[in-house]
Amino acid sequence: MIRLTRADVFRLVKNKLYIFGVAAAMFGTIYSIKGGLFDGTSYPESTPLGYMKLISVGVMIFMSVFTALFFGKDYSDGIIRNKLIAGYKRHEIFLGDMASAFVAVLGMTAAWLIGGVISGVDFFSSALAVFTIKMILFSMAYEAILCLLSIFITNVSAAAAISVVLMQMMLFGSFISGSIYDNMAEGTINKSIFKMIINISPFGQWANNTIFGVGIIKGMDMGTLYDIIVSVVIVAVCAIVGIMNLNKKDLK
Repeated sequence: MIRLTRADVFRLVKNKLYIFGVAAAMFGTIYSIKGGLFDGTSYPESTPLGYMKLISVGVMIFMSVFTALFFGKDYSDGIIRNKLIAGYKRHEIFLGDMASAFVAVLGMTAAWLIGGVISGVDFFSSALAVFTIKMILFSMAYEAILCLLSIFITNVSAAAAISVVLMQMMLFGSFISGSIYDNMAEGTINKSIFKMIINISPFGQWANNTIFGVGIIKGMDMGTLYDIIVSVVIVAVCAIVGIMNLNKKDLK
């Protein structure tokens, strides 16, 4: 698995689309803070760190397209069969792809972090550290979902299109869910359960840790421990389902 991951990472760093994504993550963050992208907002987190948190969603948006285009080819172009012939096991192939995808997320996150620090955000801020940990984990959880999708939908174009639709549904769904939550009666069991459900979605976690959850609709964040556990569970479930499906799949 390590050799497979290393080979994918080598391809990754040479991929022009990924290089563009990394650059966009850094310069997009700088522009969002220094260029006045969010001028006019007046919420509690209308600060450089608040803007940095807000723009972080770009990592998941970019990976929605990139994952299908980069990793989807393994399942559509017969690359997996070649790997099997070379002696690799199916679970090693899928876990290797997931590990490589996580490396891609880390690279994007590093670029985002560098952009924020260049723009004046305190690198040693505890708030930045906590959000960065959450961001890495919920981005990896989302990436695990995308990797799983690549197994079920082997057509690269279709997988990319469906990934984008899924991203839009999860993103706007988090906003709609927030509005519903805000109008539910305080102190009810239904509201508590709904709050937990909202934070299962990686995009829900993102929204609830930005000005949407802190400034516009308060009290939606379930806390760091909950977010970490949910993200780890999503990754584990996707890994198990992916391996099970790949073991049964008739690869051409």
